[in-house]
Amino acid sequence: MTEADLNAFARQTRGAIEARIVEVSEQIRQMPEGLQKGRIRQQLWGLRQMLSPASGYFSQAGQDHFLEKQVFKGKRGGTFVEIGAYDGVTGSNALFFETHRAWSGLLVEADPALCAEARRNRRPPCLHTAIAAEPGEVEFLSVSEGYRQMGGILGSMGETERAAIEADPRSKTETIRVPARTLASVLREHGMFAVDYLSMDIEGAELGVLEGFPFAEFSVTAWTIEANANAQKIVDLMTAQGYAFLGVIGVDLVFALKA
Repeated sequence: MTEADLNAFARQTRGAIEARIVEVSEQIRQMPEGLQKGRIRQQLWGLRQMLSPASGYFSQAGQDHFLEKQVFKGKRGGTFVEIGAYDGVTGSNALFFETHRAWSGLLVEADPALCAEARRNRRPPCLHTAIAAEPGEVEFLSVSEGYRQMGGILGSMGETERAAIEADPRSKTETIRVPARTLASVLREHGMFAVDYLSMDIEGAELGVLEGFPFAEFSVTAWTIEANANAQKIVDLMTAQGYAFLGVIGVDLVFALKA
């Protein structure tokens, strides 16, 4: 293939992506807010990253980009808590703010192997615990191969997530027992009564954690909360606590404290 052929192919590819961006953008404009719209937004983020990558962002669906542009707008020296931190880098919602805006914070990860990876990959401490509605110890499905990011508390995981893990031919899993703490106890221990951004991805346990959270004790400016299930209940709870629902990105509900 000649250089001219390569250039022609590149132009055709770019044109196809641009056309798809227009198509997906129109889909988003016409759809009501909800999880399906969030998944389409994730497609749009991926297409735009293919066409003209926005450097420095790590999230799966553009959550960090959205918050930077719509909520934090260049704010430096903020604080974050990333619950369900995975390996600290892959799909991280908070790493952009740490690396490009000099934020500090806390990582929380229930899977001991992933928590060890996060400690190697990130500067902030990574606390090894599950976040749950009640303190104690919980059975946790650890996924060592396959959908590693989908491990979670067995009592909270949805049937769809369990089925996806089990259907994956790469999957290697183990049921382990891990410590569990409430979100409030972790924030108190680390003196984090004012948090700019809290990202929560705990595979179905989110609603129970939020129902027992003492919102009056803590000030959190913005949240992203994974909601494969219970989305409307979470929206109702958060709006009752004084948050504006900004929409769905990927499978994350996005909230910001009303002024």
